[in-house]
Amino acid sequence: WQNVRERGKSLVIVTHELASIFAIGNNSVYLDAETRTMLDHGDPHRLLSGSDHEVVRRFLSRGAGDGA
Repeated sequence: WQNVRERGKSLVIVTHELASIFAIGNNSVYLDAETRTMLDHGDPHRLLSGSDHEVVRRFLSRGAGDGA
């Protein structure tokens, strides 16, 4: 991951695995399947408690006890 950042590149990973989101993600995007819109985006650590959308906070808190 460091090599990607050093080169000034971005890497897109699609996952629901929270350990990866918190370990390597610095800008996550959360999509709503029902409305087909983006609910929120940003650093997952900030969104864990700071998202305006309860569904985003609930999704991220699933991994809060896993060392995330």
